[in-house]
This record gives sequence, structure tokens and C-alpha cells, in this order.
Amino acid sequence: MSNITVLLVDDHTIVRQGLRALLLSEGDISIVAEAQTGREAVEFVARSDAEFVLGSAVPHDHELVLGYYSVHTSSQTLQKGEAHIQAIRRRLVQQGRL
Repeated sequence: MSNITVLLVDDHTIVRQGLRALLLSEGDISIVAEAQTGREAVEFVARSDAEFVLGSAVPHDHELVLGYYSVHTSSQTLQKGEAHIQAIRRRLVQQGRL
């Protein structure tokens, strides 16, 4: 089973703690870092292996491209991100988890 890497973003520590507990209970999800602001999150993702960013919408300086499943900072990364989400969905369906 492959590990899904997540960066948690929220300005409320209690929210990040709750999300962390919920996600870690799944077994195949790793929290690679946490950020309190959108700026911290964008800077972190640029230097890390986080596949997903999960949290509240917080202001930052980057334009966003909205997809069906995700939000990205360019059309190219949106396309790659949406494809990756679909691949994870297919894997979960094959495992009988969806």
C-alpha cells in the first residue's frame, strides 16, 4: 500500500490536530508538515513531497486555478493533480475502500 503525503493548513491548532488524528487513523496517510498560513503552505509545498494540501482557505499572494477536485497555482499542475486524485480513487476502489 502506498503512502499518501499531506500538508495540513489551518490557523487553528485544534483543527489541525483533529484533521491529523482523522487522517492518521486511515493507516496509509502521512502528515509531512503543518502550516498556519497560506503563505507558509505555498512555501512548504514548493520545497517538499506533499501530494495534497488540506485545510482552510487562507489568503496568499498566488493566483489559483480551480479544478473539480482540487485547486492549484497553474493549469499544468491542476491537470497533474486531478489525474493523481483519479489514480488514488481507482486504487481505493480496487482495494474495496470506496
